[in-house]
Amino acid sequence: MNTKKILISPLDWGLGHASRCVPIIKALINRNHEIILAGNGASFHYLSKAFPELKTYSLPGHEIKYGRGYFKWMKLLWQIPAYLRNIKKENHALSEIIKHEDIDAVISDNRYGLWNPTIPCILITHQLHPRSPILNSILFGLINYYSRKKISVFNECWIPDFEESPGMAGSLSHPPFSGIKTKYIGPLSRFEKITLSNSIKTYQILAILSGPEPQRSLFEESIIQHCLQHSLTLALVRGLPVSENIRQLETGSISYNHCTDAEIINLINQSEYIISRSGYSSIMDMHILGKKAIMISTPGQSEQEYLAKILVMQKKAIIQSQDRMNLPLAMRQMNQLPEIFVTDKGSLLEQAIIELEKQI
Repeated sequence: MNTKKILISPLDWGLGHASRCVPIIKALINRNHEIILAGNGASFHYLSKAFPELKTYSLPGHEIKYGRGYFKWMKLLWQIPAYLRNIKKENHALSEIIKHEDIDAVISDNRYGLWNPTIPCILITHQLHPRSPILNSILFGLINYYSRKKISVFNECWIPDFEESPGMAGSLSHPPFSGIKTKYIGPLSRFEKITLSNSIKTYQILAILSGPEPQRSLFEESIIQHCLQHSLTLALVRGLPVSENIRQLETGSISYNHCTDAEIINLINQSEYIISRSGYSSIMDMHILGKKAIMISTPGQSEQEYLAKILVMQKKAIIQSQDRMNLPLAMRQMNQLPEIFVTDKGSLLEQAIIELEKQI
């Protein structure tokens, strides 16, 4: 197989879209392809730092903001026009990069503007059927119609889930759209399957933060205050890769702005319980590692609430709301959950890459 130039770009809404690109980048590099990264924001910084040897390009970005009040979803609706304009901008930027670099293929994680009719373009998403804040509504139908329309311009859609329903994402990723070429490539995670140690624990809680502001900061403040109130030792990973500080907290706790994958694994081994958002990338990480977690959905994100309920049904997590957090109760409930056994489904990702190579 001749070396090909492949552009990879994650969405800039939190680190999850970038972290799940890691196994794809590694697999393509192992197959001797030249990888070029494109993006913006913290997710782009994360990948640039993880792969400093790769060439990079900046893309226009649109940072989504979540509200604080009861109608949090209304703030999302107001940002749709700017989001659609940004899709057009990134599509134009991609055309310029293709001309300059002679790109052979594009792999986009949820960036709907990264397609071009001249080369194979792959979209990675588990959101075939996005959930609306108002279920059984006209809005729900419009969102799904728009999703199908935007996905249809890509040559293929790679779904990071198992083909057998409900998989990990339930009705979000099942069934596939008819008339659109899709591949289920299994869960994607920056982590590899490893044996976690049962060594003496330094921290009672490991909190891994992610997602857009202001909810990321509100979540952080809530966890710190809750752990102080209940005298729980805390290791906090803030999800801010631009900074390097490490800050000591009270009661033997510690805060990291960002950690490498190896450092995360070390913290997991040192901690009794994990708490995180119920974002899909976090769920895939926990699946690969075979770990249970306390999941707290981002207020206003219907998808995270739905995914958390799936985990509860599968007895893989305990869920709580951000404004009614009770970690001592969650810790007791976690002890009642059964062990998680990860089944190796084979390299679905490698099969998808081999098929892509035949097209370029």
